[in-house]
Amino acid sequence: MKNKILILFVTLSFIINTGKGQSYTVTSLAGKKSKISLYYKPASGTLRVSHLKDTLYITNYMSLEHVRLMNNVFLSIEYVKRVGSNQDAMRLLFLYIQNGKLCQALHVNSLKIYDLRPSEYESFRLKSTLIGANAESYKLQLNIHDEKNSKLATEPNYKYDKTNILAFDNKNYTFYNGLETLAGTYTLNESDANGEVKKISKKYVKKVVPTIKIRDDKYYNIDHKWYTKAKTDFYAM
Repeated sequence: MKNKILILFVTLSFIINTGKGQSYTVTSLAGKKSKISLYYKPASGTLRVSHLKDTLYITNYMSLEHVRLMNNVFLSIEYVKRVGSNQDAMRLLFLYIQNGKLCQALHVNSLKIYDLRPSEYESFRLKSTLIGANAESYKLQLNIHDEKNSKLATEPNYKYDKTNILAFDNKNYTFYNGLETLAGTYTLNESDANGEVKKISKKYVKKVVPTIKIRDDKYYNIDHKWYTKAKTDFYAM
């Protein structure tokens, strides 16, 4: 009996410590079958997304909301972020494979809620639908809901519902609704496996990049990754 209990304890410990992993097969833009793997070790706060030797670390991670294969090309991942009290947050990530690399076609906030009802309530929600069958016809429909109801703020309350369409950039293989010229010295900030922000050395950038503007949020696509911007610093999503 003691041996059975010991075996059961070791087995459970192994399951808990080895974490949770799942893999999905997508078709690369070159038509080759490729695998994208998701791995999360409980209590680590970091989701690891990988393809071959390419790895993306998602920090302040809580859980997966949805994972969907879109037209066998894009892997759509909606995940819950760790945030403060009375708040909820999720992000939406579209991944694809190009030249053996893990690339981001989209990475944006899909849910932001601040709930202190009855005195204050703010809610932003985003739902997406892929349109088209190939790179020449892809579009992304975004259904946006944004509202604010506050008894304390001096600014007017509002309720906003609108549908936006993102085009697909055949050159950068990304969804976008704007273009912006970057010309200057910038710092790119990304997170490592431990969730620590690491700064990539400053460099001079002069190029036109795809952007996505959704309400008050703006995102910049630099080398197949999405960033937000504060002055001369870019922060990876």
